[in-house]
Amino acid sequence: MEKKIESKAKKLKHLGSISQKFYFALGLISLVMGFIGIFLPIWPTTPFIIISAWAFEKGSPRLHRWLVGHPIVGPPLVKWQKYGVISKRAKWISIITLVCSFSFVILTRPILLWMKVFLAVIGITVILFIATRPSKISPPISSSF
Repeated sequence: MEKKIESKAKKLKHLGSISQKFYFALGLISLVMGFIGIFLPIWPTTPFIIISAWAFEKGSPRLHRWLVGHPIVGPPLVKWQKYGVISKRAKWISIITLVCSFSFVILTRPILLWMKVFLAVIGITVILFIATRPSKISPPISSSF
């Protein structure tokens, strides 16, 4: 009976190691993709950085600390992770970039009509999601009767 328990413990430890490596790799890949998005206007940066933070939290606490402690991406990332907040400035930049890049593709690329409609629906959905996120951290609600 003890051998079965030891065997299961080894398997669980091994699976933890595999999942940690998976999250670490996902975080690195996502971080690289986010970095590429800095230079390619149609390629998003923010979602990949958010995925990196999430994956590093599970796979590499050291890289997670580095990412959330980064002077540029750290503060907005922490606000997003803790409160789901996107600053007004980030919202405007995101929405303007989305409208410009999606409009460029839809209006100038020779793609099928259904693809243009599909892109427009995706763009509108993402814009609505961004626009409906809070811009400030809301104060805690106190219940004083």
